[in-house]
Amino acid sequence: MKFIDMHCDSLMMLLFRDKENTDLYDSKVTSVDFKRMKEGDQLAQFFAVFLPPHEAYKMFGAEDMPDEEYIATLRKYLLDNVAKHEDIIKMAYNADDIERNLSQGLISAVLTMEDGRAVDGKLENVKRFYDMGFRALSLTWNMHNCFGVPNSKDPAIMKEGLTPFGKEAVAYMQELGMLVDVSHLSEGGFYDVADICKKPFVATHSNSIALSPHQRNLT
Repeated sequence: MKFIDMHCDSLMMLLFRDKENTDLYDSKVTSVDFKRMKEGDQLAQFFAVFLPPHEAYKMFGAEDMPDEEYIATLRKYLLDNVAKHEDIIKMAYNADDIERNLSQGLISAVLTMEDGRAVDGKLENVKRFYDMGFRALSLTWNMHNCFGVPNSKDPAIMKEGLTPFGKEAVAYMQELGMLVDVSHLSEGGFYDVADICKKPFVATHSNSIALSPHQRNLT
């Protein structure tokens, strides 16, 4: 059965665990690679550029870098790998691309971003990331940012919604065709997104609270 997986951290793992060998075909450091995707008859994979807390660089023994350099590096990993393995996989920027790739026997790769902190409260950055090929954005990770607050065990924080900029940016993302991702977002933020969105939005890596009772998951 064909399936789409909407989140993996393979690009970050290449940087932090295998910087000298960034081939994504048969990787020893990632949970998802092209070989296993092909063997699993996968339709599409969303590859996240996750913006880690800066202490993570030290934890992995890596040199810290500015967010913009990090984003450009991981994006290049994906584009270079897709170009190298064009007989297996091709980039997709909309649903038509996925259908076209499928008709050619190719898997689709979709570029996404986790944690909107790099947007830095500027709509022009949302557009810039869209123009760079990002097609989904997880609004928050585990810290406050320009979009709003993450999930929390504190009910008061959990009720907090999007910032005024966050609301404007979500509407703008819908206009552009960039998927709004509510994974990691507070419950108040979730309902703000639901109120704003006229098109579908997604939770790329969240479970149901009925199945897994963690505050990150959805009621």
